Amino acid sequence: MENQETYTAPEEITAPAKKESKWSLPVIISVISLGMSVILLVLLLARTSGVSSNEPMVAPASANGARVAFINTDTILSQYLLVKDYETQLKEKTQKFEREMAGKEAQFRQDAEYFDKSVKSNSLSEQSAQEIYQKLMARQNELVQQRDGYRQELAAEDLRINVLLIDTVTNFLKRYNKKLGYDYIMGVNKAGNVFHAETKYDLTAEVVKELNREFTESQKTKK
Repeated sequence: MENQETYTAPEEITAPAKKESKWSLPVIISVISLGMSVILLVLLLARTSGVSSNEPMVAPASANGARVAFINTDTILSQYLLVKDYETQLKEKTQKFEREMAGKEAQFRQDAEYFDKSVKSNSLSEQSAQEIYQKLMARQNELVQQRDGYRQELAAEDLRINVLLIDTVTNFLKRYNKKLGYDYIMGVNKAGNVFHAETKYDLTAEVVKELNREFTESQKTKK
């Protein structure tokens, strides 16, 4: 799951030549890059609790006597409603962050430009200019720290979602496999090492259907 948003950084603001470089205000506003890709790994499965008796049986492949089937994890990511729900939540958090930071950056730029004009017009004493400059620098540092804090918060949320998705799908497949009795249910995708798999061993469509059914039912109980 990938949700990437960027900011246009405020222009660098420098003081007038008459005050030389001591009043220079470099605005260090880095561009946020959110790496929010959801990596779905399907692990080796054991047999645990039940699945409905009307589940279709996919013909198992045989590898040294083991019964093998597979699911396409790219399809799971694109069609599983839980993934879409998390993408929406993460997008809303990112947009809220963007709005908040954009407002603070715009206000900072406006105040820095006003300071610049005041220095040029000699309307500030040396002491006042020094005090205002220090306050602007402190606000600049605060903006940078706040951005870093938000970025870390969103990255932590992305990681939490990754882990939850892995657990959710893995636990479902353990239950799903109780009736089917496969020794292995493998995860394949375009970036993986499986270059060909016969569709008759593909469980993806039924797994997506059942995952979405369970997700929909769980959402109803929350209302």
